[in-house]
Amino acid sequence: MALAIATRLKYDKFVNEYIKTQNATAAAKKAGFSPKTASVKGSELLKHPYIKERLEEHRQIISENDIADEKEVLSYLTKVMRGEEEDEVATNSGVYRIRTQTKDRNKAAELIGKSYAIWTDKKSIDANIAPVKIIDDVPTDEGDNDA
Repeated sequence: MALAIATRLKYDKFVNEYIKTQNATAAAKKAGFSPKTASVKGSELLKHPYIKERLEEHRQIISENDIADEKEVLSYLTKVMRGEEEDEVATNSGVYRIRTQTKDRNKAAELIGKSYAIWTDKKSIDANIAPVKIIDDVPTDEGDNDA
């Protein structure tokens, strides 16, 4: 089912407004639907496949941008290690910005080292083990007539 361009634009406007407000009625009104039917229309639109797809696309984009990736984490740790980040210290006379302390810089260096496995002993263990052979040599009562 292909949507007309005007309908798609209206639906996109609804999606954009819904993302801002998380209110289907308000989004329907801003998208140009009748204020009298905006409540019902907003609820219906949230069930529409096109709307659902667009909302999911937006959620994925937001999710991808919210979570730091490996490069971002390593970049931050590198800044801390090099003393480029500052801490805020609150005192009675105000809030001051100070350079990162040595213990924090060391911890950042340690975390970077761990991510690159710098301190991991790399040991190669090769074992050639012959397959286990099970022999059924338990005597049975029937076959033992030694008496």
